[in-house]
Amino acid sequence: MPLRMATDPEIAAYAWMRFRRVMRWLMAATVALVVVALRLAASHAGYAAIRRYVVAALLAGAVMLVGSGLMGIKYLARNLRGKRPGAGENPPPGPRRPGAPE
Repeated sequence: MPLRMATDPEIAAYAWMRFRRVMRWLMAATVALVVVALRLAASHAGYAAIRRYVVAALLAGAVMLVGSGLMGIKYLARNLRGKRPGAGENPPPGPRRPGAPE
């Protein structure tokens, strides 16, 4: 990553805005899926200690949010490469693989 992209406040603000928007949607999806999963578990398992449901909800939510956060960062980092000036230009050619077409 070029130094300019890492220190440009406009690009950083844009990236954080997109990341927060993605995480809001993923948080809503996580809450909805955890509620559905808890309702299904309660309807099939019947009575169980409330702490089992609380722990299940916390663990499922944490796993989903951490995973979605990491994927969101990867997605945004990959897509922001094209947001810097001069990004429309073709990159310099790298070394060719043996047997690759011209």
